[in-house]
Amino acid sequence: MKRIIFTLLLFLPFLAGAQQTFSLNDPIPLDPKLSKGVLGNGMTSYVRANNEPQNRAELMLVVKAGSVDEDEDQRGLAHFAEHMAFNGTKNFPKNELISYFESIGMEFGPEINAYTSFDETVYMLKVPLDSQLYVEKGLQVIYDWACQITDSDEEIEKERGVIREEMRGGRNANFRMQQKWLPVFLNNSKYASRLPIGEQEIVDHSPPETLRRFRKDWYRPDLMAVIVVGDFDHEEMVNRVKNKFSQIPAAENPRKKEYFEIPGHAETLVSIATDKEAQYPLAFVLYKHPLEKGVVLNDYRNTIIYSLYNAMINNRLTEKTQQAEPPFIVGQSSYSRMFGPMNVYQSVAVCHNGKISEGLEAVLIENERVKKYGFTESELERQKKVLLSQMKQLYNERDQQKSIRYAQEYTRNFLMTEEPVPGIENEFEYYKAFVPEISMEEVNALAQKWITPENRVVVVNAPEIEDTKVPSEEEIFALLEEVEKSPVQPYEDIVSDVPLIADEPWPGKVLNEMSIEKADAVEWILENGATVVVKTTDFKEDEILFSAWSPGGTSLYDVDDDVSADLAATIMTMSGIAQFEKITLDKMLSD
Repeated sequence: MKRIIFTLLLFLPFLAGAQQTFSLNDPIPLDPKLSKGVLGNGMTSYVRANNEPQNRAELMLVVKAGSVDEDEDQRGLAHFAEHMAFNGTKNFPKNELISYFESIGMEFGPEINAYTSFDETVYMLKVPLDSQLYVEKGLQVIYDWACQITDSDEEIEKERGVIREEMRGGRNANFRMQQKWLPVFLNNSKYASRLPIGEQEIVDHSPPETLRRFRKDWYRPDLMAVIVVGDFDHEEMVNRVKNKFSQIPAAENPRKKEYFEIPGHAETLVSIATDKEAQYPLAFVLYKHPLEKGVVLNDYRNTIIYSLYNAMINNRLTEKTQQAEPPFIVGQSSYSRMFGPMNVYQSVAVCHNGKISEGLEAVLIENERVKKYGFTESELERQKKVLLSQMKQLYNERDQQKSIRYAQEYTRNFLMTEEPVPGIENEFEYYKAFVPEISMEEVNALAQKWITPENRVVVVNAPEIEDTKVPSEEEIFALLEEVEKSPVQPYEDIVSDVPLIADEPWPGKVLNEMSIEKADAVEWILENGATVVVKTTDFKEDEILFSAWSPGGTSLYDVDDDVSADLAATIMTMSGIAQFEKITLDKMLSD
C-alpha cells in the first residue's frame, strides 16, 4: 500500500464498484499471504514468503521506542543503544557479529543496518539462504538484538568516539538550520528537544548505567515486532519464529509508554535560518493536522482521494518549472506524516538565489487557486486513468515485488501510522471500485480542510551569499495576506484534441535479420541503414522500453560549441515535439 496518511471525510455506507460492492464500514482486511500474530510475551510477528530476490530473506527487528522516549539525562542514548547492538551480544561477543556476516558475503550498510528516529528504532538484515545455518544465525541475531545486547562498559567507552565523529560529521548546514526551525515547527513539544543525534555532553560522559536503563525500559517484547520476508517455506518459518521468539521473557512491571502531543497554535509561526554552507534557498509552508489511521474501507478510499489531490497539485507545480522564467527551480506539495502523531500538508519551493519571496509566493498562489476554484474535471479524469494504470501495473507485477518492500510495509503497520496491509489483490479491487466513483467535490474539499491559517508554519532556509535576498518575518506575513486577498484566476487545463500521430507512418523494409543467441535477441538491418535489436522479456508487465544512439556525440563539434553540444540532449528532453509544447505533450503521454 502506498505510504499515504489517512483521514475521515464522509461516511458513505455502500459503494458499487466495477466488479464488487464493498461496505465502507467494513474493516480493512489483512493480506491473506501474511501471517501476523502476537506471541504470548506481547511481541508481534510478521512472516511472509516471497521469492524476489530468490534465495534471500529480509529480517527486521522493529522497536517502538526512539529518541522521544529518552529521559533528560539520556538525550542521544536511543541512538547510542542502536550502535551498541553491533558491539556485542550474548551469542556474538564484541565485533563477532559483523565479522560473521561479512564472512558469508554480507556487506555492512546494504545488508546489515539500523536506524533510530523519534518514535522507533529499526534493525535490518538481508540474509542469504544458501544454508539453514545462515537462517538460524540471522534469527539468532534478531533475538539477541531484542533481549541480549551486552552493553559492556568497555564497548560503551569505545563507541563514544565513533558517535562523536558521527555527530561532528553530521553538523552540516542542513543540521544547523534544522536546529533552528524544528523547535518552531514542533512548537516546543518534547519532539523539539529530542533530535535522535542527541547532546554531545551526554554522549561523551553519561554513565553506562544510564544507557542500560534506556534499554531496560523500552527494549521489551510488547514494544517489538520481528519481521521475516523471503524465499522460504511459509508455514515452516511461521513455526520457527513463534518457537524462537516466544522464549523472550515478558517485561515485569514495565514502565508506562507515553505518547507525546505536538501543541497546536492559532497564529502562523515563522522560522528564518541562513548558513554559509547552505547550497540553495528553500521555502516551505506547513499545515499541521492530527494523525488519523486507516481502520475501515472508507479510510482506504480516502487515501485514494489524497493520491489524486497530491498528483494534480504537483502536476500544476511542475508546469510552473517549464515556463520561460519559472518562479522556482522545484515545487512540490504533499500530505503525509512527518513527526509523531501529526499529519502535515506541505508545499515546498527550491528557489532561485535572490528570488525566495517569488518562489514562496508561487506555491502559495497555486494552493490558493485550488482552494478557491478546485481542480478541473479534465485533470481529475486524466489522473484517475493514471492511478488505475499504476495500480494495474502493480497488480500485474505482484509476483515480482521485492521482499524489502513488504518488510517496510509491515514496519509501518506496526508503528504509529498502523498502515493497513490488505494485499495487492484486495487493493486492486478497491481501486477498480472506488476510483471511478470519486467526485470532484470530494477532492476539492481537501484544500479547505488542509490549507488553514491555524497550525501554519512558514520556513525559509537560505545560503549566506551576496545575491540571496532573504525575506524578513514581516515580509512573509505581508506576503501571506497579499496572496489570500489577491484576485487569483482559475486554472486552465490546456489539452490538445489533435492526435499525437495524425497519420500512420509508412512501414519500411527489413533487409537482414540475424539472431543474437547469447542475448536471446534478434537484430534487424532496415532499408534506411538503421540497426534495431529486439529482445522479448517477462521482467515487467505492460512495459516496452526503447533506447537509441548514434556514434559521434560531442566529439564531432568544435571546442567553441562544446557546452552547447553537451546541453543539447538535456534541452531536447525538456522540449515539446512538432506542434505540441512540453506541457501539452506530457498530458497526452499520461493518458
